[in-house]
Amino acid sequence: MSLQGRYLWQIVFAGYGYVKLPDVFTVWGDGKGQCCWRNDGAKGVMKLSILKRGVVLGNGTPLPRKRGNVILAEREKRTPKQQERQFKEWASLFSGKLFAMVVVYADETGTGGIPKSGEEPAPGIYGFLATPEEWDKFRLRWTKMLDEHGAKYFHFRELNPSFQKKHPDNPFSSWDEVRKDNFIYDMAFVAGSGPIPFGGNRPLKQYKTAAEAYEQAFDGFFADFSSQMDAHFPNEKDKVSFIFDNNHAENWIAILNKKWKEAIQRDSRIADEYTLMNPKTERGMPCQAADILAYVHRQNVSPTYDKGRAFPFRILDLAVGRKAFSMGGHPLKPLATMKDSDWYDLIQDMRKRKKQFDGARKGLGLEKKQYYPGTEHPRIREIYQKWILFNTVSRRDLRGQGAKRHI
Repeated sequence: MSLQGRYLWQIVFAGYGYVKLPDVFTVWGDGKGQCCWRNDGAKGVMKLSILKRGVVLGNGTPLPRKRGNVILAEREKRTPKQQERQFKEWASLFSGKLFAMVVVYADETGTGGIPKSGEEPAPGIYGFLATPEEWDKFRLRWTKMLDEHGAKYFHFRELNPSFQKKHPDNPFSSWDEVRKDNFIYDMAFVAGSGPIPFGGNRPLKQYKTAAEAYEQAFDGFFADFSSQMDAHFPNEKDKVSFIFDNNHAENWIAILNKKWKEAIQRDSRIADEYTLMNPKTERGMPCQAADILAYVHRQNVSPTYDKGRAFPFRILDLAVGRKAFSMGGHPLKPLATMKDSDWYDLIQDMRKRKKQFDGARKGLGLEKKQYYPGTEHPRIREIYQKWILFNTVSRRDLRGQGAKRHI
């Protein structure tokens, strides 16, 4: 889609003919089938009705009616330049000429293991999916949190002491551990407060080559994508845009290309092409959230594959994966529906209790032990206990109903 020329897009409002939108404009919906638009500097606002079947784009492609057919969300006053930038952002999420109602941002972890087998215990690909409107809200929250910490971007690896020794000019090298820790938890909170997380990984030691492990990890990634779409967007049929961190590893790109061709055959919602993007740019910013998701999950699953057993969730696992708990009968579903402010306070309380837990063990001369909120924090433990009690009673009632039917 070209962004050159005076007009960026041409929309057909059913029953009202063509309406041309210039570079700078405002479009919003009231959720009741009404849509308003105005030219920048124009007098007044024109209201147009929209048929239930939706808006029809200039190329004749129907756009299903969703969220009031908001073509460009306008929830606050913005300058003409800000409006134009936002429209270009939305326009870039078109797959061919179809409007992308869902967009995925993803990142990998462990590509270093591809050329050197055995280096990475659990290579994987992780991402978040959300509507363009939700991603717009995410960018505001993410940028605000970065500003509060005095950072221009988030990259987990650059916060690692070993990385900082090799790169002393790294912007985080002067930060102490407390500042870095606060930064990580706050960014994990933002990452887990909106978009839906998903991903796939595989244990490297179970495969002959790292490339084979990565191929299987991609299969898991796309399978989980399909599951999450079925759960959260069951009626969505439009193409989903995928944006990956701009990894330049040739082996990784070759695997991605191979598995992409297979994935689009299995799920028609996957766009025909993907995009690689710099995560430090405004549009690529959500890849920073995918980075923290990938890094945290690798920390969690690596010991699982190494020890051959599953481990409970840590605080970071809960923070970044919170929205994944909204599905079905997940025991931690109350966390997914909790108010963001209450959830943030709960994270801080878990961190406080973890510090007390670590200090108490150190004072007793005991070896360091991982802090698991599910067993150590009263609120998280209570949520688990209620879930266990509910399921125990439900199973007992079902058995009772079955017995009555046989009487």
